Amino acid sequence: MKQGLKTAVVYSVKPHQLGFCGPKNKNTKKILSDYLKGKHRNEKEIQKILSCFKVVFSYYSLIAKANKLSPFDQKVVESYWIGSHFLDKVKISDLKRLIVKTFKRPDLASFLNKFSRPHHSFHVLIVGSTSIVLKGKLLDLCRIGYGQILRVKRDKLIIKYKPLIVRQKVRLGDCVKTKIDWNKYIIKEPKVGDWISFHWKQACQILTLEQVKNLDYYTKLSIKNANTKK
Repeated sequence: MKQGLKTAVVYSVKPHQLGFCGPKNKNTKKILSDYLKGKHRNEKEIQKILSCFKVVFSYYSLIAKANKLSPFDQKVVESYWIGSHFLDKVKISDLKRLIVKTFKRPDLASFLNKFSRPHHSFHVLIVGSTSIVLKGKLLDLCRIGYGQILRVKRDKLIIKYKPLIVRQKVRLGDCVKTKIDWNKYIIKEPKVGDWISFHWKQACQILTLEQVKNLDYYTKLSIKNANTKK
């Protein structure tokens, strides 16, 4: 449970700090920050806060139910943010029910198809944020980006990655360099050549090659879904 909670906090903390998701109580930002720093926090308290990230928790619950796991199991949390075969066990009909009944977006029901998976990129490209208007470069900031580290600075990483290009059709562009924030409480020792995931310009996780493959695969599935939507 603990690893799943930490992963959930790592990917959710930046948009929460920006005020895009999660509870509006200002104390929760400090609580989650303290938790990442290793300060003692009751797991139930962290679970309660994360359960207030209503959209994300809804996806966790959907994936968990389909795989007979708990919502904060590491396998579930990683599936939503990175991707794994656990997403494939979620029925399209159940995903559609979530979109229509929970998110109150019946207008999107017809856009769900064989490419639809309950992955974060699906929510970004198909459903959209409930707090801000996601378009243009904001879509690239909100989806989970992934690339290789070229240079490590004190609190920044220079990486190369393929940005999301949104025009008539959505696609991943050619590799470019960009700078992202690096928090030592999230990632201890990033190295040149490491593959890394990031969310809203915040480095989140050093990825294994299998995780890179999964994130690439499920991101591209969502891109296909977005292009059929257009």
